[in-house]
Amino acid sequence: MKEVKMIELESVGCVVDTETRIVYPLFENGAIDLGMGVEFEELDQDWLDQLSGDDVDILRNNEFVIQ
Repeated sequence: MKEVKMIELESVGCVVDTETRIVYPLFENGAIDLGMGVEFEELDQDWLDQLSGDDVDILRNNEFVIQ
């Protein structure tokens, strides 16, 4: 069974699956809302602008391109 690697993006209250590149919101209790995933490439600039510098660095270190 393949291990899924999720990275938490604290500044936007989400996690991203590094293999599928799908971003999932987190519930207040920290559980992942698997029914609301969005492909990273479909996220708009307003969402990206809310990322902290640390979260941008985390994404870039995992080969995500951020404009």
